[in-house]
Amino acid sequence: MKLQMKLGIKNFYFIVLSIVLIIEMNPSYKENTVVRYGVIMLCFALLCVRCVQCKRFPINLFWLWSISELAFCILSSKWSIDSETTIQACKNIFIVLFICSMTYSMVENTEDFRAFWTSICTAYVYNSFYVLFVVGIDNLGKSRLGVDYEGLEMWNANAIGAFAGFGCVMFLYSTIITNNKIGKMINGALALFMLLMCLNTGSRKALLVVAVTGGLYFCLKDRGSKKPRNILIMLILLIALWNVIMTNDNLYMLIGSRMERLVDSLLGHQTSENSMGMRTLMIIHGVRFFRKEPILGYGVDCYRYLSPFGTYAHNNYIELMVGTGLIGLIVYYSIYIYSLIKGYYFVFKEHDDMVIFLVSLLTIIVVNHMAIVSYDDITYSIMFLLIISYIRLLTQQKLRNIKEKGALQP
Repeated sequence: MKLQMKLGIKNFYFIVLSIVLIIEMNPSYKENTVVRYGVIMLCFALLCVRCVQCKRFPINLFWLWSISELAFCILSSKWSIDSETTIQACKNIFIVLFICSMTYSMVENTEDFRAFWTSICTAYVYNSFYVLFVVGIDNLGKSRLGVDYEGLEMWNANAIGAFAGFGCVMFLYSTIITNNKIGKMINGALALFMLLMCLNTGSRKALLVVAVTGGLYFCLKDRGSKKPRNILIMLILLIALWNVIMTNDNLYMLIGSRMERLVDSLLGHQTSENSMGMRTLMIIHGVRFFRKEPILGYGVDCYRYLSPFGTYAHNNYIELMVGTGLIGLIVYYSIYIYSLIKGYYFVFKEHDDMVIFLVSLLTIIVVNHMAIVSYDDITYSIMFLLIISYIRLLTQQKLRNIKEKGALQP
């Protein structure tokens, strides 16, 4: 009876989590603060019930990291050049870390992990259909999804692209591992839908999530005779996708031309790529500010008041370097470094297929941080949480195996 109650609370938690993620990723819903904070507190209440059942409070690595990160961000308001802006940024950081910390404590086994996976996918699919419903199928492809459309004034194309790109690779992976034919068809159809939404955002970062995650996964997946075949298949698929983007007039206008300019810019060719040029200048200014206050920075979210651009740095590393200095940067990325080391260890030692996929995803997330500010972004944070949750499960399983092996020895 107690076991059924525990399972019921966990299942209910992940259902509520789906609603939380839908709201947090949907600017139109976030305006309703009563519902927004109400479902977050419901998650907290369920966690408290779980703690009472287990007779322990879930103090763990992620909680300690979250407290350290939040504490330093709040502390930065003391020397911030605009304390009001820093406090507001800390509120957003708190909400993201609070949701992630609660969820990390609820993921205790593979069943919980699958429920967590489903919660994320549900939020991605719902919000993608929400965007499609607002835009209308007839208008799809006319402009980048986001502020250009009535009803999406508060939406950002890169934000839509982020959950569409992550959703695409998650459904693609589900298609690969699912044995049921109907399941494969459903996951495959959803993957194609999410890819279509991703392309219509014109977000290069989202497209890189799909391309790099898939490419790296197939490169790491097999180490025998199948590896060249997998790499060849992946190259063919990527070339086919590139060909579709470049030959379809609408897709070329939305993302093909942007990818073309990006490639030319990276190769050093003269282009009209304003975005890359501006981002480069933002980095240069950020490094200059960092040199003046390298230890503590100027306060969270204060890059915008220092640079001539009047906005955030569009680069997570630079934003943290300027806002929180070297200390804040190290605190934030300590858990990412830990996850990368642990993740690649399991990739090469345990050959676990899921961890290969998740580490491939983590790699492109860390790379994408050079073009986004994600420390207070729920979409990127929840994906990182999914990755580190699975790494923790593998670590715990490995420790159990070592103990069992030791117990069997005479």
